[in-house]
Amino acid sequence: MPSKLERHHHLKRLLDAGLLRSRAQGTFHYYEAEYPALRTLTDYLWEDCCKRGQSSCC
Repeated sequence: MPSKLERHHHLKRLLDAGLLRSRAQGTFHYYEAEYPALRTLTDYLWEDCCKRGQSSCC
């Protein structure tokens, strides 16, 4: 299992990329997916990277 520092690093990267949002409540942080941003990313990967399933990468 990743350490607390490793989890923080990965969550921060996702936050910086706009794929997550965070809210603090007391000493806790709650993370939620940014579904429109995730949809945009998966659409790009499907259309441009994977060529709609025609590429060997997918």
